[in-house]
Amino acid sequence: MYQTVTRDLRTFFDFLWFARGGLGRRDATSDDRAAYEWWRRRDERGPRLEDGSWHREVSTVNQFYLWAIDRTSAVPGDLRCGRCRQRSHTQGRAGT
Repeated sequence: MYQTVTRDLRTFFDFLWFARGGLGRRDATSDDRAAYEWWRRRDERGPRLEDGSWHREVSTVNQFYLWAIDRTSAVPGDLRCGRCRQRSHTQGRAGT
């Protein structure tokens, strides 16, 4: 389990650093989250994850940010706004 969590977080943080101009985890915004999803799920050069893998991965990242906010007494505003949000399972599907 810990290896999966570590891999999921590292993948997101590496994306921020390498693909988003050297951003750190505290600098992530909802635009970065959207770009991450596009790369992980739709980009022809990306890994093209299946639904289950994507939901697990984004859930891990969400839980990290919720944990960080809960345990930080002086939370920078960007950390609160940058928290990755998981879309509902039905959002974006045809006919919903």
